[in-house]
Amino acid sequence: MLIIRDLVIHGTRTYSDFLESPEHISTNILALRLKLLTCLKLIERTNPDASARNNAFKLTESGASLRPVLEGLGRWAQTHLKEFHSDMVKIP
Repeated sequence: MLIIRDLVIHGTRTYSDFLESPEHISTNILALRLKLLTCLKLIERTNPDASARNNAFKLTESGASLRPVLEGLGRWAQTHLKEFHSDMVKIP
Protein backbone atom coordinates (compact mmCIF):
# COMPACT_ATOMS: atom_id res chain seq x y z
CA MET A 1 0.00 0.00 0.00
CA LEU A 2 2.89 2.40 0.65
CA ILE A 3 4.12 2.12 -2.93
CA ILE A 4 0.64 2.63 -4.35
CA ARG A 5 0.09 5.54 -1.95
CA ASP A 6 3.33 7.23 -3.01
CA LEU A 7 2.47 6.83 -6.68
CA VAL A 8 -1.04 8.24 -6.12
CA ILE A 9 0.32 11.24 -4.20
CA HIS A 10 3.58 11.95 -6.05
CA GLY A 11 3.12 10.39 -9.48
CA THR A 12 6.01 8.59 -11.14
CA ARG A 13 8.71 7.54 -8.66
CA THR A 14 12.10 5.89 -8.90
CA TYR A 15 13.49 3.07 -6.80
CA SER A 16 15.58 5.66 -4.94
CA ASP A 17 12.50 7.81 -4.28
CA PHE A 18 10.80 4.85 -2.62
CA LEU A 19 13.90 4.16 -0.52
CA GLU A 20 13.84 7.75 0.73
CA SER A 21 10.24 7.55 1.96
CA PRO A 22 9.70 8.13 5.71
CA GLU A 23 8.81 4.46 6.26
CA HIS A 24 12.40 3.39 5.37
CA ILE A 25 11.49 0.22 3.51
CA SER A 26 14.45 -2.16 3.18
CA THR A 27 15.94 -2.70 -0.26
CA ASN A 28 15.09 -6.40 -0.46
CA ILE A 29 11.45 -5.84 0.55
CA LEU A 30 11.13 -2.90 -1.84
CA ALA A 31 12.48 -4.94 -4.76
CA LEU A 32 10.06 -7.80 -3.98
CA ARG A 33 7.07 -5.45 -3.66
CA LEU A 34 7.86 -3.67 -6.91
CA LYS A 35 8.15 -7.01 -8.68
CA LEU A 36 4.87 -8.23 -7.17
CA LEU A 37 2.96 -5.04 -8.01
CA THR A 38 4.35 -5.18 -11.55
CA CYS A 39 3.24 -8.81 -11.93
CA LEU A 40 -0.22 -7.85 -10.64
CA LYS A 41 -0.27 -5.09 -13.28
CA LEU A 42 -0.88 -2.39 -10.67
CA ILE A 43 2.35 -0.58 -11.57
CA GLU A 44 4.63 -0.55 -14.58
CA ARG A 45 8.10 0.62 -15.44
CA THR A 46 8.29 3.79 -17.47
CA ASN A 47 11.06 2.14 -19.51
CA PRO A 48 10.40 -1.62 -19.68
CA ASP A 49 13.89 -2.34 -21.06
CA ALA A 50 15.81 -0.69 -18.21
CA SER A 51 16.60 -2.43 -14.93
CA ALA A 52 14.27 -1.96 -11.96
CA ARG A 53 16.83 0.04 -9.97
CA ASN A 54 17.48 2.44 -12.86
CA ASN A 55 13.88 2.95 -13.75
CA ALA A 56 10.84 4.88 -12.71
CA PHE A 57 7.49 3.34 -11.92
CA LYS A 58 3.98 4.59 -12.51
CA LEU A 59 0.50 3.34 -11.81
CA THR A 60 -1.34 1.39 -14.46
CA GLU A 61 -5.01 2.14 -15.06
CA SER A 62 -5.84 -0.69 -12.68
CA GLY A 63 -3.48 0.68 -10.03
CA ALA A 64 -4.86 4.20 -10.40
CA SER A 65 -8.34 2.84 -9.74
CA LEU A 66 -7.20 2.20 -6.14
CA ARG A 67 -7.13 5.95 -5.44
CA PRO A 68 -10.70 6.07 -4.05
CA VAL A 69 -9.89 3.11 -1.80
CA LEU A 70 -6.86 4.91 -0.34
CA GLU A 71 -8.84 8.12 0.08
CA GLY A 72 -11.57 6.15 1.86
CA LEU A 73 -9.02 4.60 4.23
CA GLY A 74 -7.64 8.07 4.92
CA ARG A 75 -11.11 9.41 5.77
CA TRP A 76 -11.76 6.40 7.98
CA ALA A 77 -8.46 6.93 9.81
CA GLN A 78 -9.23 10.63 10.32
CA THR A 79 -12.50 9.69 11.99
CA HIS A 80 -11.68 6.53 13.92
CA LEU A 81 -8.01 6.67 14.84
CA LYS A 82 -7.78 10.18 16.26
CA GLU A 83 -8.75 9.01 19.76
CA PHE A 84 -5.91 6.44 19.75
CA HIS A 85 -3.27 8.30 17.76
CA SER A 86 -4.14 11.98 17.90
CA ASP A 87 -0.50 12.91 17.34
CA MET A 88 -0.45 10.94 14.07
CA VAL A 89 -3.79 12.08 12.65
CA LYS A 90 -4.10 15.65 11.45
CA ILE A 91 -7.64 16.99 11.36
CA PRO A 92 -8.04 20.08 9.14
